[in-house]
Amino acid sequence: MLQSSIWDKLPNPAASLMETFYEKVLGNGLDSDLLPPKKFVEDEMTSFFVENGSTILLTNFSLLLLLLMISSSKRIRTLKNNKILKTIKIYLKWNILARTFLENGIPLALAILLQLRALSFDGTYFVICSIMTIMASAYFIAAITFSFKVLYQRNNKELELNLARKVYRTLYEGVILKDHAKYYHLALLARGILVVFLITMVEDLPALQILSLILFDVLFVLYLFKSVEMEDYKLNIIIKAKEILILAGEVGILFLSFETTSENYYKITGWIVVGFFVTGILIEICYMILLQILGIKEIKRKIISSFQTIKFYLSKKRKGKLRSPRVRIRRFNESTVISENTSLEN
Repeated sequence: MLQSSIWDKLPNPAASLMETFYEKVLGNGLDSDLLPPKKFVEDEMTSFFVENGSTILLTNFSLLLLLLMISSSKRIRTLKNNKILKTIKIYLKWNILARTFLENGIPLALAILLQLRALSFDGTYFVICSIMTIMASAYFIAAITFSFKVLYQRNNKELELNLARKVYRTLYEGVILKDHAKYYHLALLARGILVVFLITMVEDLPALQILSLILFDVLFVLYLFKSVEMEDYKLNIIIKAKEILILAGEVGILFLSFETTSENYYKITGWIVVGFFVTGILIEICYMILLQILGIKEIKRKIISSFQTIKFYLSKKRKGKLRSPRVRIRRFNESTVISENTSLEN
């Protein structure tokens, strides 16, 4: 689950540039302190940030640089009140940057923690890996703090405002705002960080690993049933069913940690655990496939509707019966957001 990420498909320019140094490190042999946990070694992964997280870091920093350039360009007198730049700034800052962080936060945390286990400044390659890890850690902490602060400082009524949703919706997308539901995506990120921490830092204590996950997921399931309701009622049912199955699977793993001489006990319990996890995954996959099918039908309907509308207007225009109504459109930009909701941030 942690390795399945779209970021793995992107090219890794830093690794290509550092290939010579990396081969030299491997040629000299790696000390045991520089090796990742046993499971990662079996999957042919390394501890080094350049290999695991440089693409994510460079992507996020590139977006930050682009945001800085746009913000700086607004200081030019002729561009200061440019509506296009203001709109791009808002969508880049939230819909792109925030979404990118929420999606790559877990693999980035994995890359950081793997490197922290093998932090070293002995050699060029290790220095670069360590510096990138420090930069990524600072960015990671700042992004989480900033995202939480934005949600914490605004109540649900403020976040339900139309203009506020255009700015901050990425942080609570798909969730009906009630109680503490706005923290749903951050809670998912927190669980991913906990999983990453347990498999990298507590590898020798499997009982502690699973007990920690069970405790977190018990609280998470209670949080789901008490506070979280999705805008799509089908997704609401699927998410809660999936989380219950995950929790049941984790309890089954706890039972696997008990020592017994019965081989059938481990086989039966193991298959039950696999059944819980596979069922949860299949439920979500089936729902995603259904969404794609419905999405295609909706796109087809919109295309047909658009052609019919164009055909109608053209026929009316040819007959001279079409008048163009004057409509006053209120445009969305950063200034209107700030003027209507003074709590919104630049």
